[in-house]
Amino acid sequence: KPFSFYSIDKNMFWFIIVLATILAILSSFLVVSVLQRRAAEKELLLVNRKLENIINELESIVERRTGELLETNKSLKQQIAGREKIEKELLASETKYRMLAENAFDVIFETDLSGLIIYVSPNFKEIFKCPIPGQLEKNYEALAYEGDRQAVKNIFETIARLGYANEVIFRNAAFDSVPLWFESSGKAFTASNGQTHVVIVTRDITERKKIEEEMVKNAKLESLGLLAGGIAHDFNNVLMGIIG
Repeated sequence: KPFSFYSIDKNMFWFIIVLATILAILSSFLVVSVLQRRAAEKELLLVNRKLENIINELESIVERRTGELLETNKSLKQQIAGREKIEKELLASETKYRMLAENAFDVIFETDLSGLIIYVSPNFKEIFKCPIPGQLEKNYEALAYEGDRQAVKNIFETIARLGYANEVIFRNAAFDSVPLWFESSGKAFTASNGQTHVVIVTRDITERKKIEEEMVKNAKLESLGLLAGGIAHDFNNVLMGIIG
């Protein structure tokens, strides 16, 4: 007999229906799963591309910043080397001028524009014949004899106005009978802190003053001698006229 669908057993029929339904559900799940997987793969690919772009951008930024840091580091090294060179030159210059100041015959002072002493060379005691000024004698004019202090004070007024002052002569502050004579000149300069300071060079001219005084005495004696000689000559002429 030909095959007839209606001849199938009911249990078999429902088995086939259930099996087909299961297969259809499984197929649907499989299709959905495949579609979801493809969508996920596509999304993951987009994410990977974005990550690659971000990584490339970050690498570019890092490379650029690294280059900038290297340039900055190079510039800093050059600046440090330049500073070290300047510091060495300043130290050498300071040592040089300190040696000159410490071994000069003149006394070198550094003061502010009011005359307040900031530095004095170590030969002060040897030249001024007294200890280095203490806290109460820190002003330069205090080194001068009271009668000469105004002239010394005028140095700083002149320097404040012109930037320099020519020689001024004064006697030392504390002398018994024979004073020490000094000659000072000064000039303004800009200190490392940006303020205007004054360098004063003071020289002992006591021996020169003694020689000048001797020369004045000799000139007076010579004048007296010439006067006496003239008077004697005139007196002699008068006597010769009287005698005959």
